[in-house]
Amino acid sequence: MGSKQKCYNCGKIIKEKELTKEHIPAKNLFEGYNEKYKIQRITVSACLKCNQQYSPTDEDFRNMIGAIAKRKENNAITNKTKRSLLRKDPTRNTFSLDSLGKISGITLNEITVEEYHKKNFKGIFFNQYGEIFNEKKYSIYVNIDENDWSLPTLGILGFLKDLFNRKVSGHEDILNYSLQPFRLGIENPSKNDLIPSINENIYVGYFDYVKEHAALVIAVRKNYLRMIKWKKRWQCIITPIFKYFSK
Repeated sequence: MGSKQKCYNCGKIIKEKELTKEHIPAKNLFEGYNEKYKIQRITVSACLKCNQQYSPTDEDFRNMIGAIAKRKENNAITNKTKRSLLRKDPTRNTFSLDSLGKISGITLNEITVEEYHKKNFKGIFFNQYGEIFNEKKYSIYVNIDENDWSLPTLGILGFLKDLFNRKVSGHEDILNYSLQPFRLGIENPSKNDLIPSINENIYVGYFDYVKEHAALVIAVRKNYLRMIKWKKRWQCIITPIFKYFSK
């Protein structure tokens, strides 16, 4: 393919001098892990602009992982996070200090964390299906609050867990994930991937990073979303009328 490769993010044909590789997940989540954890890491073709665009996002996500990490295996990530936060511009209020001048907490932008998940969703999609994820056709939603997952969310998680084999990038301790078209009422005893249709309504993905943080990503076709909203509005109008004439 050479210079004919497309960028997983913007979809443009990449000139040879601007061809880079985007790691899914970013290489900084492999801090402290030996080479056996880096085998078969997922990479996708990316243009230089898109690759550089996400560098700050990659660092902010690594810092979030380092701040919440509880596993000793992630101590190297935590140490990198401390050094990163200390060299940040204090005017950004990235961290707060206690009365002794020690770091007592950090503030990270939730939108930045969501962008990280969206980026990886698009990268995995490109790696899995060989196609650019069409953001013009789909709206992407990210749920990162594992303590507040609703019943529909738990249903999607059950769909991915029960019907499909989990995949990994590098090692299951670094990133294990599942990304599939979402279809109700199906059986899949083989646990093989579903083949997407041309106008798949919903894609769902679950991503678990270094066993410290997980997220659910849901992509809904915009036309399908508009149809659902239209039906709900129509039901709000037609139901009272139906009840009135049914008296």
